[in-house]
Amino acid sequence: MQMAECKMQELKKLATPVAMWVASNFSPMMTVVIEDGHVTLLEKEMGVPIERGDKGETVENLQAHDPAKAHS
Repeated sequence: MQMAECKMQELKKLATPVAMWVASNFSPMMTVVIEDGHVTLLEKEMGVPIERGDKGETVENLQAHDPAKAHS
């Protein structure tokens, strides 16, 4: 098994109990952010993707490639 695969399996093993706990105790809109020395639970209130362009690019993708296109 490659190093990346091992890390992914380890992450899955560690994250599964947290994901199950969040699913059992909070809404599906909850996000867990794990940082060095801190865990934060964030609840999303509302969000929709906004597509622009012929290829369905998001506004964020357009701005990253060409800021002028994002405002046209």
